[in-house]
Amino acid sequence: MITREIREDSIVFVRGNVSCWRNAISGSYSWRNLRGRVQINPAGEILEKDCLLRLDRVNREAFSDLCMKFQNRLSRFSDFKLSIVVKDRMERIFWENGKDERSCNSIKISLTSRLWGSYLAEAPIVLNLWDSLHRMFERLYSYVEESACLPVLTGSRCTRSHLRGVLLPPRSAGFFFHETLGHMLEADVRGLYPGENLIGMDERINVIDDVRGNEHLIGLAEVDDLACTMSPVSLVEQGHVRRLISIEYTMNGNSSSDGFARASTCFEKPVPRMRVTQVLPVSPSDSDTLDLDGHWFSLEHALQGSVTPGTGEFKIIGSGFHMMNGERIGFNGSIMITGRLENILRKLVHIGSESSVYAADCGKMGQAVRVGYGAPMTALSGSTLKLAEPGAEN
Repeated sequence: MITREIREDSIVFVRGNVSCWRNAISGSYSWRNLRGRVQINPAGEILEKDCLLRLDRVNREAFSDLCMKFQNRLSRFSDFKLSIVVKDRMERIFWENGKDERSCNSIKISLTSRLWGSYLAEAPIVLNLWDSLHRMFERLYSYVEESACLPVLTGSRCTRSHLRGVLLPPRSAGFFFHETLGHMLEADVRGLYPGENLIGMDERINVIDDVRGNEHLIGLAEVDDLACTMSPVSLVEQGHVRRLISIEYTMNGNSSSDGFARASTCFEKPVPRMRVTQVLPVSPSDSDTLDLDGHWFSLEHALQGSVTPGTGEFKIIGSGFHMMNGERIGFNGSIMITGRLENILRKLVHIGSESSVYAADCGKMGQAVRVGYGAPMTALSGSTLKLAEPGAEN
């Protein structure tokens, strides 16, 4: 049996109100094949453990005043609705031969407007809560301020000119590869392997899943949720799929695990999920100079994404800037990019030499787990993509 204790503290600003709460859960479980046995335990020591933020001690009035100040600054541009969620999570997992402790925290800022569109950003807390809030808001404000100075170009208007491609800055590139290639590598995705959607990829695509150095971003440490040691894994090498993300794999007749079992709580069945999945940057000498002549769309913020395993059709929804000959000429706060993986991954227009790792909550099969993703700046060919308003017919 494995015992898992979770405590999550939250403080939330939404519609001008601040709320604060704590969730604590503890249980023991044993999963074998498709059958599981779970029992509820008292919350135990996890409630007594001190944490970095102590959100229960945050001055709610000061937090509310700061958030209202942010909201008021944005009101000069549009009818924005601002929400801010701060979370601090701790976990302890015990099994017969050991234990593991995990922790992570995050600030999530979301912005919605009927006229402008949507924005979502998430980052860990650096130094302290107040400095991190200020830094994140200033990035948001700069984005809104720049977009307000440009004409709004809808999906229908922007496609009147020939689209050379879609530019994905590192955060959007990481999100794109996570939602498309990453989920297609999860072994429980049916209709995938050895399908044609991931055959013949660009040889510059190399994908690894490695938690090391980013444990604090996603709240993992040494083992997965079945107490298996997490090992770094090379998933794609020079465009060829080498391994799938699976709870167990068989090699030379022996079964083993690299620690991909994830579950949101102790009451859900663990499933194979990504941990920190990265598309590796190429060496500077192999990174071609990107030609931005003509019409490009730069997806600055990706909000939603999905892929259909059987067909490889994907869609990414977000916001960004239209560019002509390298200059930003318009803004679209809600745009949908669609295409097919077998077309878009066969030949990337550009892949950069620098990348960063980001984190977010990822939902699948009714469970949300924290994941990390990263990729260098990437450019996709416009000949294989469509831009449209979300909900529009292709």
